[in-house]
Amino acid sequence: MLVLAIVQSDSSLVRFGGFIASIWLTLAAISVVVFAVCEVSRGAVSDPQITSLYQSSIRWNAFVALAAVEQLVSGGLEVMAVAIAVSIPVINVLCILVLAGFGPGKKALSR
Repeated sequence: MLVLAIVQSDSSLVRFGGFIASIWLTLAAISVVVFAVCEVSRGAVSDPQITSLYQSSIRWNAFVALAAVEQLVSGGLEVMAVAIAVSIPVINVLCILVLAGFGPGKKALSR
């Protein structure tokens, strides 16, 4: 359904460029705020708590959003399909980096 919505829509950079940029800037802002809070409360927040806080702050329920936008917004399915396509992969990579850096074993990043 999402692929079909994207393929059938006018998915030009002019139409969605600002929207995509705002999604990525929002993800960056959430990341900065979460890590600023963790830095300010250094010692009070453990590494597992940081990973939980980060993931609960940055992840969103796309299926609920799809159901809502389909019922409430005319033409909103295309916009939501683009939002899912450009945000979910980025969110997954960010969460993997945070888990690698603050999870057990700290495989990639160090604190």
